[in-house]
Amino acid sequence: MFANGRIWIAYLIVFLSSACTLVIELIAGRIMAPYLGVSLYTWTSIIGIVLAGMSVGNYLGGRVADRAPSRRTLGLIFLAAGIASLGILVVTDLVVAARLPLSILPRIVFYTTAIFFLPSLVLGMVSPVVVKLVLADLGRTGSTVGTIYAVSTVGSIVGTFLTGFWLISWLGTRMIVWGVGGSLLLIGLAVGDFLRPRRGLGIVALTGLGVAAAFLLEVRGALSGITWRAVELFALPAVLLGPALILAGGLRWRRIATGSGGVAIAIAALVGLGWSIGHYRAPCRIESDYFCIQILEATAGGRGARSLMLDRLVHSYVVLDDPTVLGYGYERAYAELTAMHAAGRTGLDTLFIGGGGYTFPRYVEAAFPHASVDVIEIDPAVTRATYEHLGLSRGTRIRSFNHDARAFLLEWADQKQYDIIYGDAFNDLSIPYHLTTVEFNRMLVTRLKPDGIYLANVIDKLEGGEFLKAYANALRRVFPHVHILARSDDLLPFDRNTYVILAGRHPLDRARLAAATSAEPSLRTVVLPEARLAAYLASGRALTLTDDFAPVDQLLANLFVERGN
Repeated sequence: MFANGRIWIAYLIVFLSSACTLVIELIAGRIMAPYLGVSLYTWTSIIGIVLAGMSVGNYLGGRVADRAPSRRTLGLIFLAAGIASLGILVVTDLVVAARLPLSILPRIVFYTTAIFFLPSLVLGMVSPVVVKLVLADLGRTGSTVGTIYAVSTVGSIVGTFLTGFWLISWLGTRMIVWGVGGSLLLIGLAVGDFLRPRRGLGIVALTGLGVAAAFLLEVRGALSGITWRAVELFALPAVLLGPALILAGGLRWRRIATGSGGVAIAIAALVGLGWSIGHYRAPCRIESDYFCIQILEATAGGRGARSLMLDRLVHSYVVLDDPTVLGYGYERAYAELTAMHAAGRTGLDTLFIGGGGYTFPRYVEAAFPHASVDVIEIDPAVTRATYEHLGLSRGTRIRSFNHDARAFLLEWADQKQYDIIYGDAFNDLSIPYHLTTVEFNRMLVTRLKPDGIYLANVIDKLEGGEFLKAYANALRRVFPHVHILARSDDLLPFDRNTYVILAGRHPLDRARLAAATSAEPSLRTVVLPEARLAAYLASGRALTLTDDFAPVDQLLANLFVERGN
């Protein structure tokens, strides 16, 4: 039904549908990040569920293509896909508010299935119908189908690069959903000829006028209560049942098919009304290429503060007018170790791998006036948020470099060496594995002065956890002396805590550390005894992280399984 001279329309259709599928798949990770974090498990679930939806959609699309191969059928599929895509907004709000009593791994699979399976399924129905409509000459079946799949793959590639390199940072995930849903609805109206028949055009026009009137009254405040109730009652069933009703009803009864365009627009308008009263928004103040960034009011050290939340983790607490207030125990351990190492020095050169809210870089700048402070923070939006919302002065001595730390250190022409390098790039249980390996540690040691030290914070269990042990083993392959430290109460064997790892070329001077640490026993920074450290590192699987073998997410799997809401 696509004549030879217009077969380009078929190619354009599969190109756009495949591009939309990959756009949805990519933004899925960013949509889930504030609620589930970003890890191998979230991406495994997203990719698996999207592929499962496409697989079922391919099967159902083939059945539909054999039964009713027409452009109207194709238009109905696009209308259903548009509604299912807009349903991402509605279903996300519902499932994240449900607070289901599931541990993290089942919750990841459930959230991903509930939100992304249906749009993937409906979009998967497109290609079989297009193939059926194009195959007029069986003698060219191979070349025709091959071209369709090639164009579909190119669409997937374009959708991938467009989203990852441009759309997320420009529009944000929710506006991308609106763009995808709206585009699919427009394609459906055009391809299915729903704007051509008088009845179909009339239904679409009347629906459009009703939508315009509703929005106008809503803006004036005349319908706020009615709109809120309508959205609460009807939005979810509309986006879940609407695609099935449009497809099943439209395929079975022509009169229903004629009005499907108006029904689809009405459902989209209902979601739009919910959007206009504040529903379905991202929880982020800023959506960057890397994080959902939130700035929250908080307390630190009994004082009013602001906190920086990156995805689901509160990364930093900042007291705007006093950078010496530290909110986390590991930061106080960093402060004591820094004071120990700075004693007797006229200057102090420091490098931070990961900036976050710049809490500790600001502390070093304030507490050590002669110190130099360099920060490698991968996300420029995080650095901007720190200047704009977290009190970092434009006149600061802190130098910021917005790059991946490993790539930056590899390419940085300045061969400056540091007294202390701080590792603060491990975001909750989301850990950039390439910053944990033996090979990266060899890069670090070249950036340290002969008596310099490397400090990193790690969330794990001392007993029963595996990542802390494997990371310490990777450091021991490069540094002669490696120690695990914590607040005294955090060295309990079976509790999940944040630990500090110290690595250097020279032995730790425990007397100097004792002189620098707190006099309060429960607040003291203590070192895991050598005998216990040796036994710990030799227990269980003696793994060492390398570029070829860094199963970081698997080593943290027990923490994922145990973690609830």
